[in-house]
Amino acid sequence: MDSIESILDRLPDDHQRKRMQQLVIDCKQLILEDEDAFATFVEEHPLDSNAGVSQAAADHAVIALLYYFHNEDDNAVNRCFQRAFEVLEACNQLGQIDMLHEQIGMLYLEYQEYASGTVYLETAREFYENRGEDKYLGPVLANLGMSYRSLGDFARALPVLKQSIEISKRHKLVNLIYAYNNLASVYFRLMQYDKALEFYQLALQTSQEMDHDDLISSIYNNMANVYNDLGVLNQAMLHYKKSLESIKSQENLPTSSSTLSNIGIVCLREKRYEEAEMWFKRSIDLCEKHQLKRNQAKNYLEISKVYANRKDFEKAFDYVGRAEKFYREASAPYFIADVLRFRGRFLLMQNDYGAAESVFLESLEVARKHDFQSQIQLVCEEMVVLYEQTYNPEQLIKYQKLLLQGVRSFDEQEYDRKLANLQVVFEAEQKEREAEIYRLKTIELEKKNQEIFVQKQELERTLDQLRKSEISYKYLNQEIKEKLGFTIIGESQQMKRIIDLIQRVAATPTTSVLITGETGTGKELVARAIHEYSDRKGKNFCAVNVSSVPETLFESEFFGYKKHAFTGAKEDKAGWFEIANEGTLFLDEVGTWQSQLQSKFLRVLENRKIIPVGSDREIPVDFRLVSATNDNLQSMIEDGSFRADLYYRLSSFVVNISPLRERVEDIPVLLEFFVKHYSTLLNKRINKIEKQIESALMSYSFPGNVRELKNIVERAVIISNSSTLKLSCFNIPDSAQNDDIVTPLAVLEKDMVLKALKLTGFHQRNAAKLLSITPKSLERRMIKYEIKR
Repeated sequence: MDSIESILDRLPDDHQRKRMQQLVIDCKQLILEDEDAFATFVEEHPLDSNAGVSQAAADHAVIALLYYFHNEDDNAVNRCFQRAFEVLEACNQLGQIDMLHEQIGMLYLEYQEYASGTVYLETAREFYENRGEDKYLGPVLANLGMSYRSLGDFARALPVLKQSIEISKRHKLVNLIYAYNNLASVYFRLMQYDKALEFYQLALQTSQEMDHDDLISSIYNNMANVYNDLGVLNQAMLHYKKSLESIKSQENLPTSSSTLSNIGIVCLREKRYEEAEMWFKRSIDLCEKHQLKRNQAKNYLEISKVYANRKDFEKAFDYVGRAEKFYREASAPYFIADVLRFRGRFLLMQNDYGAAESVFLESLEVARKHDFQSQIQLVCEEMVVLYEQTYNPEQLIKYQKLLLQGVRSFDEQEYDRKLANLQVVFEAEQKEREAEIYRLKTIELEKKNQEIFVQKQELERTLDQLRKSEISYKYLNQEIKEKLGFTIIGESQQMKRIIDLIQRVAATPTTSVLITGETGTGKELVARAIHEYSDRKGKNFCAVNVSSVPETLFESEFFGYKKHAFTGAKEDKAGWFEIANEGTLFLDEVGTWQSQLQSKFLRVLENRKIIPVGSDREIPVDFRLVSATNDNLQSMIEDGSFRADLYYRLSSFVVNISPLRERVEDIPVLLEFFVKHYSTLLNKRINKIEKQIESALMSYSFPGNVRELKNIVERAVIISNSSTLKLSCFNIPDSAQNDDIVTPLAVLEKDMVLKALKLTGFHQRNAAKLLSITPKSLERRMIKYEIKR
């Protein structure tokens, strides 16, 4: 090993910046190779012995500074830094003073101490700006922007990173790649996914143009994270693998441990358990090699999920125990709560209800103690499942209420945070444009003024829409209404989420979408909106209710047929696959498919080719598939009535529409809309609605959802003979208006089970579908309430 003294001998004195860079690099390497030897050197050459003003004295101060930094001795770090600064200033080595601030700032960033790092980087920035040294300013700004991003200060991060890009372009600096990458990560944190992907792509392109591949692996990994967040798992997996393929040196391998783990998570979500375990264990090997203990614990927890899904609970508890041990040693309460939650879930999967309840309560206590709202929500969800399975209505209602309160509170906080971030971004970009006007006022001033004026007006309009419509909800709804002739109505958080999901998935025209929800919630309405917002909007939207297609006619209806293919086939007929080519195929009630039809449909989804009945020629087809169901397909997979591989094909992106009883705040809006609609249609002048109507409707559970409300309002408008619509015109079931009468849950449940069985002639599978539960759940309830035919 090189001695510490030899560092100084081989550094070129005539290049101050390179000298300081090399000094820091060599010291960090020596700390890793032999920390004891490094400590001995620092102790044998105390800082006070370097009383003279010399370059060697300054270098020794920097060496000692790095040693104490590594050992987290802040007082010694500050003392050494001050000594180095004084000596360099006395030697008139101004370049090294700047560089010293920059290097220490970057060291803090490596240790994720962003607040401290920002102080040093801002000082370096001030030095370089005062001397007009743009070439050195670009890298400082890129790191400073990354630090502000990590602190969540996007208002400062955006202009700093854009300035870094401008400088790096001007001087053709390799740093341009880092600036693009960091700017993309800011947009990713702001959930502006299009911009994030745009700048990641620029970073990748610049890396290839400059033949600089150090960051390519990281860029691919970041792009994969964007796709993962969007739920586009095939693209996420593709980019994670590209990230691994781009790694060319062993030195980069520690950074790939997260990528390996992310690939495992995608495999786990797709239920490819063996492959997921393989990726997690590869990540663990790297973590052990490079002492990445936190990542190692995260992988232990993910592997525990793999074994739990395989029903191998002995190994699941072993791995969750390893993760818990690390997090308790590291005093990481958030992750302790997380580990306990998964331990409770595994106990619940084994039907060990008492132990599960005890562990969930421990997890909840940790989360509440540290005010981890997201963990509190997750544990409450687990408790609701526990008390549903143990038939404990008192505790079930308690945790359902806690869950509902937490969701509302969390949504409001999340909405306020997003709106505040958008406001900050708007103000930052507005200031940037004002600065641009000042710089360019002597160059085509009139033209630029006009452009900026138009841009400013557009931004102001957008912000005004955000304020009035709560993140563009009403604006988007108006667009849907203008394009489709109808609207998705509602002011609830659930409906706002539906609009957001429509926007996201519409931008990916090949992604299969599964829409779930009870009958009457408006699943076809959402499917049409997805089609109209996609690139396929000018092509056919074909809606088919698969339950109405007999098994014997499946092939001719979907594949089409040739003339004379069978008796009665007088001419060629295109099937639904061919009609929907380049457009959207919407299949409703997919849960009613027989298993033989499921396998035929699966082959089409895999090959994207069809052969019409009576033909021997394959026809390629290209369509987006949107499916809908009010059945619990996952329960049907468990009882063998629905193919798991077909489910995964259908559900690349899932949109769940909540029943009307879970979003009662939408009822007044829907009431007003339907009254206006039918008043116009029936030529009636109704300009007022009695106040009692809203409360009466909001007290009703609406098993038929929006469709039932629509029919109730239509009947009321028909009956009404006044300009004021009265409660007496409405036929609302009595149970909705008897607010003072409370029926026990067990009685209500038994009545609903009996009603469903009678309606279906005691056909248990059909009755279970009406109740939105599995046949096994229905059987347990029949035994519980002693219901026999």
